Amino acid sequence: MTLLYQSEQTSNSQSQSIIRTGDLKVQTESISGLAVSVANGNDEDKDNLDKEIENASSVLTMLKNGGVIKGQTIQKIPLSVASDYDKVLTSWNTYKEKVLNVEKTSVFDKEAINAMNYVLQKNSELVLTTNSLSKELSDLGRDYNRHKEIANELEKSAKEIGQLTLLISIGEEENAQEKLKKERIGFEVGLRKLLGISTKELDVKSIGQEHEELIQIPRENSNELRKLDPLWEALQPKIGILEERALLSPNFNSAKNEM
Repeated sequence: MTLLYQSEQTSNSQSQSIIRTGDLKVQTESISGLAVSVANGNDEDKDNLDKEIENASSVLTMLKNGGVIKGQTIQKIPLSVASDYDKVLTSWNTYKEKVLNVEKTSVFDKEAINAMNYVLQKNSELVLTTNSLSKELSDLGRDYNRHKEIANELEKSAKEIGQLTLLISIGEEENAQEKLKKERIGFEVGLRKLLGISTKELDVKSIGQEHEELIQIPRENSNELRKLDPLWEALQPKIGILEERALLSPNFNSAKNEM
C-alpha cells in the first residue's frame, strides 16, 4: 500500500485516490487486528473482518477503474502507476490469504490446554491422596521414618504442581515449566521409592536426590499408596506436555508472523 500511496502523490489531480490509498494502508492494520481477534474466539468480529476485507478489495478495484466511494468520485489511476498498482494487488491477495489463515488457526494449543485442564482438575485429588498417605504412614515405627519424609515431600510437591500449573494457565510461565519438570521428576522418584520400584533410569541427581532401597510398607498401611499410583500414572504424561509446550499454538504464532 505504501508503494501505491507514494506513487499517487505525484499527481495532485488524484487527491481522492490518494486519500483512499492512504485509507487502505490503515485498513490493513485493522484487518490484522480483527483476524487475531477472531482466532482468539471472538466470533462477533467475524462479520467485521469479512466486511473490512470486502471493502479493501472494492477500493482496490475502484482505484484501478475509477468510480464513486462514499459520494466522492475516484479517478482511474494513470498509466504511470499501473505497474505499481499490479504489485499492490499481488501483495494484497497474498496478504488476504495470510489473514484468512490466521483467522482459522486456533490461538491455543488444544493438547496443551486439555493437559492443563486435566492437571488442574485432578490436582486437588492428588493433594488429598498424598495427605491421606502421610496420615496412613504416621503410625508406623522408626524404621519407616524415611517413608514418612518422602510422603510429606509428595504432599508438598502435589501442591507445588498445582500452583505451577495455575501460573502457566495465566501466562506467568517464566521458569514455571522448568520448575514443573523438577517437581514431576521428584514426585516420580519419591513414589517409586515408596512402591519399591527402581529409580535407576531416572535422573535423580538433577533434583538433588539419590537412589534408595527402602523396606516394604505393610499392606495394611498402603491403601492410599495403591490409590496414588494409578492417579499419578494418569497425571504424569499431562504434566509432561505442560513442561514442553506453550499454551499458545506454534501454528498461530507462525501464521501471525507471516501476516
